[in-house]
Amino acid sequence: MKLVDIDLNVNGKKYFCEDVNETFTVEYGNLVATTSSFSMADLLKFDFEEVKKTENPYERVNINERYYFVNDQGGVDYVQNLDDYYDNIKFNSLNYFNNKNYADYVAFKENLMRNLDKFAWENNARVINWERNSKKYYITFDIDIKNLVVYWNISCKSNNIFFTSRRVAEKALEKFKDDLIKLYTWKFDF
Repeated sequence: MKLVDIDLNVNGKKYFCEDVNETFTVEYGNLVATTSSFSMADLLKFDFEEVKKTENPYERVNINERYYFVNDQGGVDYVQNLDDYYDNIKFNSLNYFNNKNYADYVAFKENLMRNLDKFAWENNARVINWERNSKKYYITFDIDIKNLVVYWNISCKSNNIFFTSRRVAEKALEKFKDDLIKLYTWKFDF
């Protein structure tokens, strides 16, 4: 849609422009960019897409409604929110989800990451050394080719599971391939 198609009377409504990779918000009759400034001539040229409001799966549910959490065995359970001590512990430890699909995703991801970490400890030649100028390998999903790949880095730490060699990383990729693809292509229901 073009600028002239946007309802500028609805404060807070968001629009995305892929041309400039920018999100815009309607504020008191104006379309305000999140990070940059644009001329009216530019805004008139851009194509916009309405950003649909997504539900935050971490928001509390009402009293007596059901919420989900990852249990001690790595599965998902639910309980009724009574706004008691137990519910507050779950909420404050970020193990409280109002959406079962998202709770399933978190449980699946946590279990897979632990399995990959265990695999790394059992197969790496040594502990990953971040002080030495050596390659560390990890598995990721390349969205351009829509496939899993093994990449490496030397000095950038991240939340990836790292392997001491390409061979070990490729072995892990083969062992966990189906689960990794499931993780990286998870479909959310909200």
